[in-house]
Amino acid sequence: MPDYRVESTVATVTGTLTSANSAELRDSVLRVATDAPVSVIADIRGLDIHDIALMTVFSAIAVRIDAWPGIPFAVVTDRPDHVERLATQAADRLVPTHADVPAAELARDRLPRRRALQLQAASPRPAS
Repeated sequence: MPDYRVESTVATVTGTLTSANSAELRDSVLRVATDAPVSVIADIRGLDIHDIALMTVFSAIAVRIDAWPGIPFAVVTDRPDHVERLATQAADRLVPTHADVPAAELARDRLPRRRALQLQAASPRPAS
């Protein structure tokens, strides 16, 4: 169950991340993002990750949330193994990592991006 806060929506992730459940984790966090008005934070302090390759799930989440709904995403963990693995996967460039939720909320450095779409009527003439 997400924690809806004024500055963010926090998804607390616990258990063990495996190749069998990484897609479920990704989809669950993305579902949380659809209802998050300001930002999404994944608190992974209670998540065991034995396969370093699975850390890329957080980069995938960051890319998808940035594209839509266009809000900031961050990971919260104070576990040295997590921090090291995120850095090894170069996910730290895509996924800001903080030691706790208040730090992640304070570090949010951009407002949510808004996108506009303009639909054009079809025309029998080629574009010029």
